[in-house]
Amino acid sequence: MRIESITLDHERARNFVVERPMGAGVWVFLALKARAVFTIGGREIPSPDNSFILLTPEQPFSYRCDADDFSEDSVFFTPDDEDIKRITDMKIPLNKVIPAAELTGITSLLRSMCLEYYSANKNRLESVDLYFRLLLSKVNESVLSMKKISAVHEGLYIEKLMWLRESI
Repeated sequence: MRIESITLDHERARNFVVERPMGAGVWVFLALKARAVFTIGGREIPSPDNSFILLTPEQPFSYRCDADDFSEDSVFFTPDDEDIKRITDMKIPLNKVIPAAELTGITSLLRSMCLEYYSANKNRLESVDLYFRLLLSKVNESVLSMKKISAVHEGLYIEKLMWLRESI
């Protein structure tokens, strides 16, 4: 896998719009901490707080903020064949907004992945690859959890409790 860029806590103004009518040209993983509205395949798709999306390179899309305080974490990357097989085997939905059962763990992994990627550590690329595999595993767990959770899901409560625990 080759990382193009990783961003954390990227804040956007309420009136921002990202348009990629030809796709991004690389795979994009977005962890959305606030509401947004995506347009994919000509359909507007609202994304709730604490959701994520894995976009393929050729997928045309746009998205805009739907909250006053919007931030996101992102990874732009080119997977190798093994990564694509892992994504497929884990049945991680592509080009679809997924509410996260628990986003705190995913964003913590993205933070560690980002710090390692931009470090001068000798084995940083191998470490980033391991973080990416773990990220896919946690995304898969979140997808499976969301299938079991009702419309009012406990994930928000768990996330807030995890934040409180880390803050103490």
